Amino acid sequence: MNPSIIVHHPIPEALEHVLTAAGYVETETTDRYSRFAAHAPEHTTSRPRTDVSPADSRMEKLLFTPEEAARCLSIGRTKLYELITAGTLASVRVGKCRRIPASALIDFVNLLHASDPGGIAEAGRTSAPDGR
Repeated sequence: MNPSIIVHHPIPEALEHVLTAAGYVETETTDRYSRFAAHAPEHTTSRPRTDVSPADSRMEKLLFTPEEAARCLSIGRTKLYELITAGTLASVRVGKCRRIPASALIDFVNLLHASDPGGIAEAGRTSAPDGR
């Protein structure tokens, strides 16, 4: 079974880009959420293709600035730095710059989902907890 991530609507464009870059594809959509599942990598040969045009060889973004990562997660920059300081969200240094790998964003969302597996059902509840 491929791991999946559930994202509530509206989905930030940057987060959708991160999921796509990490190999996730949208497998289910409702009016409240979308489910993204890990896509099995296609088998590639060891020889590089020589018929690839420059437009086809564009790479997906692998590192995000803290501001971009915060937008992807729909949180503020300060909260993002708190997560980095606490060790909850991985980051790397490139010279003097702090960058967050796309894979770290996916791992963080998976961590959130794993810690609250009932989140979808709870989010959809409209009545009070006592049944009123």
